[in-house]
Amino acid sequence: MWKKFSNIHCSISVDTHGKRAEILRHDTKWKTIENNMERVKKESPHVRVNITPTIQILNVFTITDLHKDWMLKGWLSPNDLFLNILHRPQFYCIQALPIHLKKMVEKKFNKHLVWLEQNYKDNIYSVRNTINNSIAFMNAQQLPEKHLYELCKQTSQLDKIRNQDTPNTFPELKYIWSNYAEKN
Repeated sequence: MWKKFSNIHCSISVDTHGKRAEILRHDTKWKTIENNMERVKKESPHVRVNITPTIQILNVFTITDLHKDWMLKGWLSPNDLFLNILHRPQFYCIQALPIHLKKMVEKKFNKHLVWLEQNYKDNIYSVRNTINNSIAFMNAQQLPEKHLYELCKQTSQLDKIRNQDTPNTFPELKYIWSNYAEKN
């Protein structure tokens, strides 16, 4: 049906990739998402697609990986990423990250910007803004540690209900899992 229209723009709310996406949005089937992207690009290459993830603690370390991967597959252009910032619940808010993890996120985001600049020259104004705004928001405030305890509590409860293992799927957050989860 999309072939009948000359100007189509789809914004996809996808927050991360692979098993991580399946945990973040329960019942997601990552292979289905990728198959759908392949199909859109093959059958309707005129359709413009961008991703609009909601940035939070569980995906902040990997969203640039998804962006780069989909760019390399030819599914996205540099400015086809717009980061929505989660404010609530605060236990998912990136302002609750410990300072040393915030520095790691900022370094990863800046490394992605360098890669974009090297490969796409000056055509990255929009993505540069969305990344820099996310960094500024993250560093604008340090939320109390109680939110990290709540993150671990909520994660543990969901893992039991859904029979999943979030800490092993998100090893970059080992510091949080090790220092804020209840010990059994």
